[in-house]
Amino acid sequence: MTHEFRTPLSRILSAAELIERYGERITSEKRRTYVDQIRASITFIADMLQEVLLVGNYENGITTIDARPFDLEQF
Repeated sequence: MTHEFRTPLSRILSAAELIERYGERITSEKRRTYVDQIRASITFIADMLQEVLLVGNYENGITTIDARPFDLEQF
């Protein structure tokens, strides 16, 4: 789990440092690429945190699963 958080955080830090260090010298296209990487990594972390919270809520009895049979072909 630690790796799953560290990788996108490292990507965010790296992209932010590149923008900070070379912001004046990089093209707007490259800057946009770095910003997009930051946004994608943040979205990934937010989604992962949501999943962790959902599992935690389930384990603590806060959230329940309403499992019922359904027609898979119709679904």
